[in-house]
Amino acid sequence: MRKIKNLYYYLFYKLYKWYARGGSIWLSDWKAELSLDVLWIFTGVSLLVYYTIFLIDI
Repeated sequence: MRKIKNLYYYLFYKLYKWYARGGSIWLSDWKAELSLDVLWIFTGVSLLVYYTIFLIDI
């Protein structure tokens, strides 16, 4: 569990720095959090689709 937490903090920090270097530094933390949320949603949906297509049809 600690590795997942460290990965989350690392990705948040990288995204925050990337958004802070952009044209608008306002709400960089909000944009980084939203990007991570979208990444987790896409990961969850892709795992659900994999489970539905490959494991239920067997």
